[in-house]
Amino acid sequence: PTRRSSDLDGTISRILDPMDWLENNAWRYGFVRSYTDAESEVTGIGGAAYHFRYVGKAHAGVMHEEGLTLSAYIEALHDHRNGNPYSYDDGNDTWYVYYVPADSTNTTPVPVPRHGNYEISGNNTDGYVVTSRGKIS
Repeated sequence: PTRRSSDLDGTISRILDPMDWLENNAWRYGFVRSYTDAESEVTGIGGAAYHFRYVGKAHAGVMHEEGLTLSAYIEALHDHRNGNPYSYDDGNDTWYVYYVPADSTNTTPVPVPRHGNYEISGNNTDGYVVTSRGKIS
């Protein structure tokens, strides 16, 4: 919560609770809470209000808009393939995020946008995540 106090010169300043600010704004900079009380059964770790993880602005934006925790987002990505990506508009760019399952041959073809402005990362379990800035064509 915000507290107001009077400074020595008579002006009023706002003193913000840094954890409250972080909880409400970290996503704007690409950070999300790693462990929440809501998913402690999934992660095996109780809510840790101080533990944040950098996932990138596009992922944090999607998670914020969809109201998803990190674990729920990773699971929900399975439903968002190349033809049905998540999208997030950060005010400057539109980002698209989709999942590509790894195949059993250890050689997975990963469809990527032609414009070349994308990143591919593994999801640490069963596939790949493509994050594209700009339209997928």
